[in-house]
Amino acid sequence: RHGAPAAAAPAPGGSGGDPKKAPPARQPSHEEAILAGRVLLEQRLAHLRWREMAMEDDGNCQFRAFSQEFYGTQKYHGYIRERACNYMEQHNEEFAVFFEEGEFPNYLRKMRKSRTWGDELTLRAVAEEYGVRVHVMTSTEENWYLHYDPHDMKSLKQVFLTYISPIHYNCIDEAKEEAEEG
Repeated sequence: RHGAPAAAAPAPGGSGGDPKKAPPARQPSHEEAILAGRVLLEQRLAHLRWREMAMEDDGNCQFRAFSQEFYGTQKYHGYIRERACNYMEQHNEEFAVFFEEGEFPNYLRKMRKSRTWGDELTLRAVAEEYGVRVHVMTSTEENWYLHYDPHDMKSLKQVFLTYISPIHYNCIDEAKEEAEEG
């Protein structure tokens, strides 16, 4: 063969290549990334003296979190879902622009079904339908604070949710101070 000389085999125990360069970092698995994000989210919450209230893990978690915030129980998640979908349908000019021609009705049909995961559009729809400001603290390193402000604030209530990207929503409670016994 002509041209470049053959590369030498790496020394035993070595990484080969330039000894001054570290090997490329291994990308975390999907599960590892979720766990790392979870730790980051817990640190953010602890800094603010907040804690998560866990929602059932059944595909309805976003709507369960809203139900918990509005009604003090998760059981009205179906009602919240229906109101969000009705709002999007009634204001389709605001929501259909995010879909290819004719896909918005399919999206709504799927979203009306229990166990279909809520998304940013349903967050926006709930904020608008209930007229409340929605805050979402996420487990991502960047863009970890999202908020949805309705066009018409019907209430002074503000909703605080967490999002463990890309899988689960919970709601937030202020951490209760432990009374010191003296």
